[in-house]
Amino acid sequence: EGGWRNVIVSDCYLAYSGHYYQGGPGPSPYDRPDGFGIEPSRGPVEIARTLVEHNRGDGIDSKAENTYVQECIVANNFADGVKLWGPGSRIENTLIYGRGDGSAETTPWAPIVIDSERPGTFEITGVTVDDQVGNNYLMTVQYDYNVPIRLIVMNTIFSARGPDSPIFIRDGVEFSFEGCLFHFPGSEYPLTWGSWGGPTIRGPHVREARIREQGRLPPEGWEPRCGLGRGGQPERGPRWSEKTLWFRLRHRSVRARSSEAI
Repeated sequence: EGGWRNVIVSDCYLAYSGHYYQGGPGPSPYDRPDGFGIEPSRGPVEIARTLVEHNRGDGIDSKAENTYVQECIVANNFADGVKLWGPGSRIENTLIYGRGDGSAETTPWAPIVIDSERPGTFEITGVTVDDQVGNNYLMTVQYDYNVPIRLIVMNTIFSARGPDSPIFIRDGVEFSFEGCLFHFPGSEYPLTWGSWGGPTIRGPHVREARIREQGRLPPEGWEPRCGLGRGGQPERGPRWSEKTLWFRLRHRSVRARSSEAI
């Protein structure tokens, strides 16, 4: 197959795409130029120790399978921060922030986007993502494609300081969050799974979730139920007093509990 394969981009500075045009001032006539953008391929494509900032489009937009983003800073890009389309892709030890590049306008872009036309696995590990614009999802997973994929998220910090900006995961996605910190002071709930969303993290196949607030374990026996109640209606667990919490959530498992130590 064609496309870009066996590529390593390391220790680079990818910035200000679209701000200039043909040696002069911009903006560029091209629509939302990315800091790094490639079309479909089998990969692998590795982007390491690279600063991607102030681009008028996405920071990183890769349609290649097996895209590996590690030890990068993706900051102050106007549109999506990191967008991955190809199965086998992952983000590790990366900082993502500043969506909008200083603009407070409401846009459909998100700091992290995973949208795949093919089944596969995506991983996010040791990532910190922050957004202060709000009024859109902090992360979307399969928003446009009703294709079953697997998402594994570990040791990651999600901070949505703007209003109404939960995480969206399409129903049918198999996912797990382990050792993650969520800070959503302006959102009613941190995660919506398909048509599910509300004051507790829940879904039709999630039986239990044990939540730790503000670094403390909840009282003994405090386990908000997150499954289906009578008549197929979702059971409502207690609200948390603060929107900062640690939790472990595993979709399609019988039981999910927070770890004793993060």
